[in-house]
Amino acid sequence: PGAVQLLLDVSGDETTLLLGELEKLATAVDPGDSIAEEDVRRLAGQSREFELNEYIGRVMRGDSAGALAVLERLRNWGEEPVKIVAWLAGAFLRRVPDPNDMKRARLCLLQLYEINRDIISGHPEPFALLETFTVCAACPGTERYCPVYADARPPEFCIRRKVRRDRSRGPEKRVLSAD
Repeated sequence: PGAVQLLLDVSGDETTLLLGELEKLATAVDPGDSIAEEDVRRLAGQSREFELNEYIGRVMRGDSAGALAVLERLRNWGEEPVKIVAWLAGAFLRRVPDPNDMKRARLCLLQLYEINRDIISGHPEPFALLETFTVCAACPGTERYCPVYADARPPEFCIRRKVRRDRSRGPEKRVLSAD
């Protein structure tokens, strides 16, 4: 099961990538042998795209611990944080049409916009922003408890808090100004 999930994570929506990885695995093992997650990782190759797809898949499934481990590998390889934000945004954009996940996807997109803006503005720790987002996107906390921040109240940008607050207040009109 871990090998299958990893293959799905790394291929994302790219069926041609999945087919290529399956063909590679089929030529590398004997008929009837089982394939483990480590075999997939070793044989599928250590490419940044492979790692980015794995990271995105884990974030989307709410596996923050696994996603943080992959994010660390991406950092060690010198992956550009802006590229990671772009890939995350693409994954959440594909979720916006889903009525069950629309609110969460939109809030994640807003948070990614803020992270991207901070990175472009020269934030000294862009991977710290991505780590916080990774944990927040899969937050198991409640409105009274935040696993990222130890204070009694979660920060204002807390995704879970915004979803609860927005559900309790109903639709709200926002006025944008040029200021």
